[in-house]
Amino acid sequence: MKRVLIITNMFPDKFSPSSEVFVQQQVQELAKSYEVQVIATRLRHSLCVEQEDHITYKVTYIYMPVIRYIYLSMMFSYRKYALPFINEIISKWLPDIIHVHDYRHVPELLLLQKCLDKYPIPRYLTAHNIRTHPMMAKTFAFKWFYRLCLKQSYSGWKHIFTVNDRIKELLSRDVGVTEFTNIGNAVGPIPAIDNSVLNSYGNMLSDSSFKIITVGNLKEEKGFHFLIKAINCLLGRGYDIQAFIVGKGAERDRLLNEIKKLGLERNITLTGDLKNEIVRNLYNLFDAFVLASYSETFGVVYIEAMYAGLPVIGIRGQGIDGVVKDGENGFLATPRDVEDLVEKIEYIINNRESVKAIAARGQSLIRNKYRIEQLIKKITDVYEQ
Repeated sequence: MKRVLIITNMFPDKFSPSSEVFVQQQVQELAKSYEVQVIATRLRHSLCVEQEDHITYKVTYIYMPVIRYIYLSMMFSYRKYALPFINEIISKWLPDIIHVHDYRHVPELLLLQKCLDKYPIPRYLTAHNIRTHPMMAKTFAFKWFYRLCLKQSYSGWKHIFTVNDRIKELLSRDVGVTEFTNIGNAVGPIPAIDNSVLNSYGNMLSDSSFKIITVGNLKEEKGFHFLIKAINCLLGRGYDIQAFIVGKGAERDRLLNEIKKLGLERNITLTGDLKNEIVRNLYNLFDAFVLASYSETFGVVYIEAMYAGLPVIGIRGQGIDGVVKDGENGFLATPRDVEDLVEKIEYIINNRESVKAIAARGQSLIRNKYRIEQLIKKITDVYEQ
């Protein structure tokens, strides 16, 4: 059986159990056909290396210290702390394939790419976002740095997988001859959980309310503050709304203050971070999924909600646009537009039967075309070429 080494900075751990679970799901599926090990790097306050043995794969967590607020200190930390462990595992385990996931931080990817050059092992990369593309950088210094390093960081890979056509177009234009495949994203079946866990959340919801769920890291670009304003507007129009905002992040205090300022404590609950298996089951308690993110490369939570049969509202021009087709299998709102968001939610509330058919088409699409085993087949077909 071939050995596949996954190297990633996107993997759930004890501090963020629901973070980037789609990478873990891909590992679990790959482990059905290959012997798999994972190296997962994380930024923490001090160096720590931990190992977890799962039934079908093993994970080595490398927690690296960095100088807070000094972005390029990651180059020093990654070289000093991560690369020695990566080299040791490769030299001892001798994988047949190396597959790197994301490395949204170009300094790390640049160092990793150079490190892997010395091994005669086919290496693959899945690019999950383009935040390190020069066009996305917010300061001149970062634009300069990314222009200098981008081509080198994304060159030398046998194949690059992307999660949407926009990433594929940008990277293929800048990188050149490397082969690219857009694989999208995917979901597996809804895992079973103890009913008592689900009931504890269900007891927080009213039978008479229209219930909205949204999931994501609590960052400004996820647009949660627009959803809060939209809910406040809908309440002003006489609708009874309840919402769960699931996730953790730097915006939590700001969102909580906004909720309190508007007097929405009864209507909006910040649940904190929840395990993916809980979230997947929570969808069945709600009437709609709304994520007003205006910076989203794909957004696996959209397709999880569609898989569960919920009507979904996403944002035009983002990664989910194209999977979600407005009015056909879901809804798309204008970025940063509270009124448009209100109109979309209000339409769902007032047109239950037609919306039920739209949600059913969305569910059918995901269950037929976005299953995890289909995505993994695209990857393994490339492995075996």
